[in-house]
Amino acid sequence: MNYQQLSEKLGIEASGVDLVEPAAAGPDILADCAGPVDFAIAYGAALAHSDKTQSVNFRDDFMPYQGKKVRLQKAMKFLSISVGVLMLALGMYVTSQLWLTNKDRRQIRNKSKLDYLAVMPGGEKELPA
Repeated sequence: MNYQQLSEKLGIEASGVDLVEPAAAGPDILADCAGPVDFAIAYGAALAHSDKTQSVNFRDDFMPYQGKKVRLQKAMKFLSISVGVLMLALGMYVTSQLWLTNKDRRQIRNKSKLDYLAVMPGGEKELPA
């Protein structure tokens, strides 16, 4: 593989990696592997379970938490808007029922006003509140 040409195409520095040196693998371990690709796969799988080193990748470290936070904020916003609309609808319904009841009461009061004032002693002109 031509690392010089790969570096030019990618725009970043590319070079070969010696997998045997960091793994401290001797010739007897390499003899058990079918090839360098199998060794690289096994080496990568073993590194996946090792402890993480200090990472400086903001997206890998912070964004999973940020995604959960954003989902929770959106759910809370939707819930609060839904509860607000429900409370508004309930308030309008109760108010309309009270107006209808008050309308009926006012009609009954006006209907019986003349009869009530006629039988009350003292000659009052208005009904008591």
